[in-house]
Amino acid sequence: MSALQPCHAPAAGRFDIARHHALIDAGRYVTALRAIQPLLAADPANPALLEAASDCYWHLERRDRSVHILRTLHEHWPARQSAALRFAARLATLGAQDEARAVFEDILARDPTCSAAVLGLCGLRRPAPDSPETQLLREMSTDDSRPAAERAALHTALAKVLRPHDAEAAFVHFTTSNSLLAGGHDPDKIDRRVASQRRCYTVPAPQPPHAAPKLAFVVGPARSGTTLLETMLLQHPEIASIGESPALQTAFYACRAASNDPAAIPHVHDWTAGASEALIDQGRTTFMAQARLQTPPPEPVVLDKMPTDSFYLGFARMILPGSRAIFMLRHPLDVGLSMFTTHFAERHPYTRQLAWIGHMLRRTYDSLEDYIPKLGPDLRLQSYRALVTQPEAQLRDILDFLGLPWEPRCLMPEASDTAILTASSLQVRQGLNTDGLGKWRQYEAELAPLIAALGGWDWIAQWQARDDALQSA
Repeated sequence: MSALQPCHAPAAGRFDIARHHALIDAGRYVTALRAIQPLLAADPANPALLEAASDCYWHLERRDRSVHILRTLHEHWPARQSAALRFAARLATLGAQDEARAVFEDILARDPTCSAAVLGLCGLRRPAPDSPETQLLREMSTDDSRPAAERAALHTALAKVLRPHDAEAAFVHFTTSNSLLAGGHDPDKIDRRVASQRRCYTVPAPQPPHAAPKLAFVVGPARSGTTLLETMLLQHPEIASIGESPALQTAFYACRAASNDPAAIPHVHDWTAGASEALIDQGRTTFMAQARLQTPPPEPVVLDKMPTDSFYLGFARMILPGSRAIFMLRHPLDVGLSMFTTHFAERHPYTRQLAWIGHMLRRTYDSLEDYIPKLGPDLRLQSYRALVTQPEAQLRDILDFLGLPWEPRCLMPEASDTAILTASSLQVRQGLNTDGLGKWRQYEAELAPLIAALGGWDWIAQWQARDDALQSA
């Protein structure tokens, strides 16, 4: 395609970008690609079609193909900003930091007002407080003509630049960022979910594993280290992952809707108490289809790293009795601070306020306490602190828990060629370190609403005692 030139002949059909995005949002990547391919055959130099095809390949985990298309687009249509931003962002997730930086800089050279390029550069390397990039962040974040969500991202980036130099000013920008985003939290709904979980799941009788793949759910609060652990484990040749898949929760709600028990619907888990074998089989089938898993899988262990699946581990045991779970424990104040200071865009609306974060964290741990005796040896509690301070010993234990031999490459997550699509991408690319420990201490006064919602220092001390025990085990 090096001689590719723009072609102005009409495509054989009409490309509807809105329909394409709707198919992508629905997870129908193959359908979207099939709709694009005949149009591309008639108009192979159409940049909009090429960009759409790259999206499909990316979601179908054909990362090299997606990036190749975007590189070609950047070579021949360098002024096409949407494609250039996709190209740079995907290079960054794959660890090609230098090339990503060059593309972001090229975008800014063409359009100095492009906030996405400024944010991309700041995400790759934190600028100095007096740098041109920081000045751009200041100017753009106070430009009321920009959308609120865009200004929120700019305030978060500016706060991260300032944090090592002026923690108080940084926290003001983090707070401003959250105030610009729509938020919400329904504590009663979360309380009902945990209460029904307690009622409905019991310690099951021992039973042979189903013929489904050997699945391991990596769960825990957001920002607790689940991405780091997944990336480390994916260095093992006998481990694959379906990433942050909604498969388990999709299967849960599909079974709930099919349970024919309207009275149980408000209580989330109540329908599971009388679930028939047919309904359990339906859940298993739905999960497998949503996760796009074959039986048997090519790898002995498949990871499902959706942090919020921690609330659905009882259901996972029902439909996949051979599965196991690893719950990541990171200091709740570090987790809460990280949630509040991470730009999640439209995701995790409860992270907009510290009190909401505290309530969600406390209920997450209440759910865990209920599952510990019910899942028994199939649930491993994994200290984040132990993982980053004693990585080899911890990983040997984790691999033994998964029934796999030792693999030294698991100690090098920064060498992974897997795309890291979560907010933890930059941290993971920096390799194993202890930078994520104890960050909350410089913001102890500001975190008062979080501490109160968790249950105060007494509850935090109990959490610390458990983590200390895991550290010394």
